[in-house]
Amino acid sequence: MKSQTLFDDMMGRWPETIRIDDASGVADGGGMFPTLSHARDEVESGVSDANEWRKLAVWAFFQAAHKLAINAYHRNCSSISLKEISISEFERFMLMNLSDESWDSERELFELSHR
Repeated sequence: MKSQTLFDDMMGRWPETIRIDDASGVADGGGMFPTLSHARDEVESGVSDANEWRKLAVWAFFQAAHKLAINAYHRNCSSISLKEISISEFERFMLMNLSDESWDSERELFELSHR
């Protein structure tokens, strides 16, 4: 599946902004953002278990949003705009998630789809 198609689908499924003022335990690279996690759960529940690409895309988009939330938290922001997530950041997380050798064929398909 084309990365642009997956990215556009994720942009359409997630809320435009998410509050992060409910964060706890935020440190370098980690932290809990309950509203962000709840949004991920909502998006994931709307994706068929049979569609592995979309399930993987939900997780990659969440990872990009979580990184954005950590950075915004350190700038004392109370919310994030998911429009700030770039397709290149989304693709980076998709490829990272496909890096295990058990995903070799899927990674190859994904890499071919965004050339």
